[in-house]
Amino acid sequence: MILAQEYVSDYTLSTGALPMYTKVNKDKYYEDLANALKDDGITLEQVTYLFGGDPNVINVEEKPVLGAPQEYESTFLDIISQYYTGAKTVDEVLNEVKEKVDAAIEEQKNQ
Repeated sequence: MILAQEYVSDYTLSTGALPMYTKVNKDKYYEDLANALKDDGITLEQVTYLFGGDPNVINVEEKPVLGAPQEYESTFLDIISQYYTGAKTVDEVLNEVKEKVDAAIEEQKNQ
């Protein structure tokens, strides 16, 4: 969870884009991540295992977003600004985003 939080925060700050909407080459991503974490003793094999080397984990290419991906993105961008201004913690922001996006997904399912 901490890795995901930090990745989204850093990626969003540096690019202004949300990582969930960016297509990347997984092998290159794993290699870049392992290189960034090498000082912590994290290897490419460990990164690869974490993101798909476990046979008990099923990975999907994209999260199903139904009919409102723009709504999800705008919700995220509106709420994350509260983290950057110091009004809320990362956990508070992610919980609020999850609640709002889950509600939007349920609403889309019922249409």
